[in-house]
Amino acid sequence: MNETSDSPSPRLGFWPRMIIQGVFLLLLAVGLFFVVRHLAAMKPRLGRAVPQPTAPVVRTVTVRPGERRLTIHAEGTARPAAEVQISPQVSGKAVYVNPSLTPGGYVSAGELLVKIEPVDYELAVTLAEARVADAESKLAMAREEANVAVKEWGEHFAQGREDVPEPPPLVAKKPQLEAAEANLKAQKANLEKARLNLSRTAITAPFDAVITDKKVGVGQTLAVGQAICTMHARNTMEIVLPLDSGQVGWVRVPGLTVPAGEEGAGAVVRVRAGDRTEVYDGKVVRAQGKVDPATRLVDVVVRVENPYAKTPPLTPGMFASVDLEGEALQNVAAVPRLALRQGGILWVAKDGKLSFRKVEVALLEGNDAIVSGGLEPGDQVVVSDLKEVTDGMTVRVANGEQAE
Repeated sequence: MNETSDSPSPRLGFWPRMIIQGVFLLLLAVGLFFVVRHLAAMKPRLGRAVPQPTAPVVRTVTVRPGERRLTIHAEGTARPAAEVQISPQVSGKAVYVNPSLTPGGYVSAGELLVKIEPVDYELAVTLAEARVADAESKLAMAREEANVAVKEWGEHFAQGREDVPEPPPLVAKKPQLEAAEANLKAQKANLEKARLNLSRTAITAPFDAVITDKKVGVGQTLAVGQAICTMHARNTMEIVLPLDSGQVGWVRVPGLTVPAGEEGAGAVVRVRAGDRTEVYDGKVVRAQGKVDPATRLVDVVVRVENPYAKTPPLTPGMFASVDLEGEALQNVAAVPRLALRQGGILWVAKDGKLSFRKVEVALLEGNDAIVSGGLEPGDQVVVSDLKEVTDGMTVRVANGEQAE
């Protein structure tokens, strides 16, 4: 009989086991600490970087001085060169009115506008003609009587005398003769007046015109001086342009910048109606003759011939944009207007440095500033806008465009 005996495995108690685990964790933490410290010691140290200043980048245009003919741009409102109000010079009833005598209608020079009933004036002419005939008869009779009286005077003194004295004025009937001549002259004047009044019953257009107002109808009784219509000339139109002293000095204005009688500057006139734009040729003809005390502007007048020849026409009240031909300048340069700083200063970039340059500006023309002095050929004018800028600061030029 075999006897089996089991020997129990030795077991650790609770506290010994906890001590072993605590020692293991402590050794693990110490190991990790030394590993992290070693890795940190191997990492390269980063030095503190000091930022270096960067020069701003600017855009420039390169100056190439040369000849340039100035163009002065201005705007104004068209007005008729001639506008009149038509009135009758004799009274009477209107028996005819031209169908074109209506606002917007066209009439030609000499065209009949209104006819006043002429019967009374025709009768006046007939009566005046009769009075002239009567006056001529009386004058002839007075002359015959004067001749007879002078003859009788001579026959009376001719007996036994060599010298026959002149007859006295009363004997020669000179007063009667002068009265008859004066009466004939007066009657002829009355006849001319009657004929003139008869001609004035036909009212005609003084020039080629456009009717703007009508105040007459057939059968209406018209009085002398009563307005029947208003019209303006359609062969010429004027545009008044306000220019300042800096602009007007470059334009040929007869009587102002050049002697009266000389030819004025040419002009290109543009008018717009809807989506259409029409171009007319014009000419500076004069100035208004005074300076506006409030604005210090001078009104220059541009005349346009045949303003109704195109569509849209240049009509009174229409807004027009005008380019005036200015003088030709030598050795000037056009730079972008935005490059011009306050006080007539330009920024010029040279050898990586920015400098302030005082220049002479002849004229501001559209988006350009025309510089007549202060720049040299090849100068690079800065067109960029910098927030902070100082004279002599370092800059980098991005690109250069040519300015002529």
